[in-house]
Amino acid sequence: MKFFDLKDYYTTNFSMINSGKWNLTELNEMMFWEREIYVNLIAAYNEEQKNLAREREMRLNYGR
Repeated sequence: MKFFDLKDYYTTNFSMINSGKWNLTELNEMMFWEREIYVNLIAAYNEEQKNLAREREMRLNYGR
């Protein structure tokens, strides 16, 4: 994961602070590879939650 501009950097920090409950000091002290792993884990988790919500909605609307 490479930051192309400051907006990406701050957006990622914001997401990690809110999703992962880290603080800014912890984020700044992470190694690059460690931060990348956590960002990928959060993204995968968010995608999984989105898919589960979509499946629940489909079951409620169509399948019961």
